[in-house]
Amino acid sequence: FTSANDAIERDPVTYELSGSNESIDGPYELIASGDIADFAQADAIARFTKTGTPILFENAAAYTHYQVMFPTVRDAGNANSMQIAEVELLGVSMATDIAIFTKAGWWGQDAADREAQEIVDNVTTVAVEQFTADQEDALADWVVAHTGNGVSDLLIMCGNFPDSIYPGDNAQPDDSLAELFLDDGNTIVNTGDYIFYVGTGSNNATGGLENMMDLPGVSMWGDGTPCVPTAEALEITPSLVEIPSTRPFFFDQLVGDWYPELVLGQTADGAVGDPVIVRNSVTGGRLGIFFQVADALTDIRGEVISEWINNWYLGTGR
Repeated sequence: FTSANDAIERDPVTYELSGSNESIDGPYELIASGDIADFAQADAIARFTKTGTPILFENAAAYTHYQVMFPTVRDAGNANSMQIAEVELLGVSMATDIAIFTKAGWWGQDAADREAQEIVDNVTTVAVEQFTADQEDALADWVVAHTGNGVSDLLIMCGNFPDSIYPGDNAQPDDSLAELFLDDGNTIVNTGDYIFYVGTGSNNATGGLENMMDLPGVSMWGDGTPCVPTAEALEITPSLVEIPSTRPFFFDQLVGDWYPELVLGQTADGAVGDPVIVRNSVTGGRLGIFFQVADALTDIRGEVISEWINNWYLGTGR
């Protein structure tokens, strides 16, 4: 809060913050309330001064409308109103968790294990947990625990889509654990084979991506044209090099609620890209691809993905 220009008796000394997803007229649900310590001291705060004592509270729900009320002022007997210069609602993200399913597809398992460990070693500010091919059920438990928790979490796959969160052969095209995780505003990225194509039991073919995006006709059949690092890549992922567009995103296929949020590599004509992060404007869910190529550039995947996490996902991307 920032104090107004005059009349210290009008400074608010308590607040109530509420949110509504119905309309600007409510009904409103109380989020937090309490004292404004810097306005309630023995000596009044200076004019046009921002409070220095933090007012912190937890809120896992997102609202489309917010209401701030001030039930009490500094000197109600001598105040004919309440005044304040500025109110700021400052969001601080809760800790993100990251899971890596290490089963490889379209590149060697030893390389996938090595690059996954590199991500663990390089990303040190949040929890990163690895799940091997024989830990599918444990990964499913992780996905369930990180759906609906009010935090944007990240699942990294290495070219293989585990049946425990999306039954193979597109047996559950809607409301799988993976889709519920994605539609909750979380992020899934893949390095290796065509995202969502290869399952741990049976393959989903192109239907995996179509079902996860709810976007019929979306595909990733590239022709190998080089994807060159963009200007953003030079800042975010400096280790990225030119890669072939083997299984890229085609930007003209991103219709409806989907749009490219971050393009790190693209062809000269700007038609396709890899690495790319796409986002759903309604759910907030993100999908990403990094190096969807076969047995190539296997020694820098962990480094590039780590740079993306540290320099974008845990910063701008939040």
